[in-house]
Amino acid sequence: MSGKSKKCISVTEVAGLGICEQQVILDRRYGKARSARLQAKAKRGIRAHSQFDQQVRRISDPRCFIASTLYGPNTHETRCLRGFRDQHLLPYRAGRCLCTLYYRVSPILVPALSRCPRLAALLRAGLNIAVKWIERRPREVADDR
Repeated sequence: MSGKSKKCISVTEVAGLGICEQQVILDRRYGKARSARLQAKAKRGIRAHSQFDQQVRRISDPRCFIASTLYGPNTHETRCLRGFRDQHLLPYRAGRCLCTLYYRVSPILVPALSRCPRLAALLRAGLNIAVKWIERRPREVADDR
């Protein structure tokens, strides 16, 4: 970064230094020359990323209505189900749709669970099976490549 400019260097610029440091200097000095097609692609990419980010933020909720009602908000079972949601459902479109449906339906079911202990016991038994299945799944190991 030059003494005149107090701008931060982006990660893209740092990565560009590994390819062509002179290009990074020229881009900073004279601006990047992008074609209209490339600018349109960049805008579409930014818009798509923004929409995805907003959708995930809307869905990502620390609460788990039914599990919190049946087990408590910070129990092992509730955390296990939240982790499964965050790692295996939210990254995929179908999973996000399922979570959206859950967040619309579960607030309606929670009062029914409070009024009907048999329904709560039946649902708790089903969730116990789901939690055990999740716990038995092998942990995914990150590649260190």
